[in-house]
Amino acid sequence: MKAVDGGTSSDAVKKGASGILGVLDIKDGKYDVAIQNLSKSTDSSEVVYDLALANLLKKDFGPAKNGFDKYKAAVPSDSWGFYLAAVTAARQGDEATLSSNLKQAVTLNRSLAEKATKDLEFANFVNSENFKNAIK
Repeated sequence: MKAVDGGTSSDAVKKGASGILGVLDIKDGKYDVAIQNLSKSTDSSEVVYDLALANLLKKDFGPAKNGFDKYKAAVPSDSWGFYLAAVTAARQGDEATLSSNLKQAVTLNRSLAEKATKDLEFANFVNSENFKNAIK
């Protein structure tokens, strides 16, 4: 088994395992542990997304915002990166950032417009013009 023999390969296995553990920790609601494990993993776009999600769920919005920004730059075709960036902005009360991210999410995936109108994360914004324009 080459993957566990050499130093570099062994490091890759450990990083991969840390990423998997981080995802399981998120599912178990252990966000601090998830962040620790994901921070020891690779810098892949999947790990960046999961790390941002763990920070969002932990209500640590600065790192969540930065993580989703990094993810959106790496994977600009993924509507969910933009949608969760909009959720992060909503939790921060940042309507302008919410609107721009939601608009891009809806551009990439029209079904997110309907989801956004029902999503409690956006309850304080559904009547604003910016929100309405974002989901057109």
